[in-house]
Amino acid sequence: MGAPRPIVVIGAGGHGREALAIIRAVNRAANMFELLGVLNDDPDGAALLDRIGTTRLGPPELLCDLDATYVIAIGDPATRKRVAEQLGATRQAPAILIHPHASVGDDVTLGPGCMLQAGSRVTTYATLGHHVHLNSNATVAHDTALDDYSTLSPGSNLAGTVHLGEGVMIGTNAAVIPGITIGPWTVVGAGAVVTHDLPGGITAVGIPARVMGPPPHH
Repeated sequence: MGAPRPIVVIGAGGHGREALAIIRAVNRAANMFELLGVLNDDPDGAALLDRIGTTRLGPPELLCDLDATYVIAIGDPATRKRVAEQLGATRQAPAILIHPHASVGDDVTLGPGCMLQAGSRVTTYATLGHHVHLNSNATVAHDTALDDYSTLSPGSNLAGTVHLGEGVMIGTNAAVIPGITIGPWTVVGAGAVVTHDLPGGITAVGIPARVMGPPPHH
């Protein structure tokens, strides 16, 4: 195995600290990364980083000065896309982070910047786009596609042949039945069950999921 790759985490909130935990877990199994620190706009989170022995290096634009890969550990898909576009002019390429306790099956494509937390599972013949996040214990079944910046919250489940458009957010413990398409930038609320296709740019809640209005970031 070659030398560990330098890496920085973009974001110092809860999602950022979870990314740091993935990096440490990966390194315990195989020393893949050299963690340089965290880039974020708010210096007030430095105390929490100090508790886990991590340094705030400065704002995200400093990435262009670093010879490092990176992951955008920001939970909100719209913010994640904005940061990715801001960093797009840099020469650095995003990493793919997979916790050792995540499961990735055969014939699965993971785009740059994907982050899979502990307990998440992708079975087979699935495609995850750029900067897609699977939180703890989220599952993706066969023949499913998640477009860029889509996010599965903890415990959410996608059945087979589901298609999530760009920036879709599936809430905690929500479920999507087989064959469903959800349009871009739609939010599915916690505990909802999606039993029919949903358009883009809405919030859907309940069992079965029904449209309640625009997404929170609208």
